[in-house]
Amino acid sequence: MGTDWQLIRDTLSATIDACEKLELLAVTDAEKGDPRARVGDNEEGVAVGDFFDRFWTYPEGVQRDIIRLRSKLGSGDQKHHTAFSRALVNTALACAEIIDVRSEELHREVEGFESHCGSAGRSMKSQLTGIGSIYASWMVPSITKAVTDYREHPPK
Repeated sequence: MGTDWQLIRDTLSATIDACEKLELLAVTDAEKGDPRARVGDNEEGVAVGDFFDRFWTYPEGVQRDIIRLRSKLGSGDQKHHTAFSRALVNTALACAEIIDVRSEELHREVEGFESHCGSAGRSMKSQLTGIGSIYASWMVPSITKAVTDYREHPPK
């Protein structure tokens, strides 16, 4: 055992921070589409296994319930998952892959490893820290600049 929970927390926080900053830009669909804008029941006898099953199915059930609640409240259905929700889910999935990984393995670089995310490195830790780094140093500033420039010089 020995999950690096701080790394997971930091990675998820970085994703949430990036989503929050980008959401504040309130980028419109038109701006996104314009190529000039670049860039249990707690009873006795419940098995531990049942609790573990519920542990991972609970958020899944919450998601379905939220979909139903949105509909009942007139908040509308999401026609597709936004970039923000997909970033958060995919970050969580990436973080889940290091559960129970020993620290030595987390930090060990694999020589010759060709990453799908070239700047992310060759260790599991560098892959996860790369998410926050890329968001903070490249994606958020680039999108912010592109949207700001686009808004200052709108198409005619």
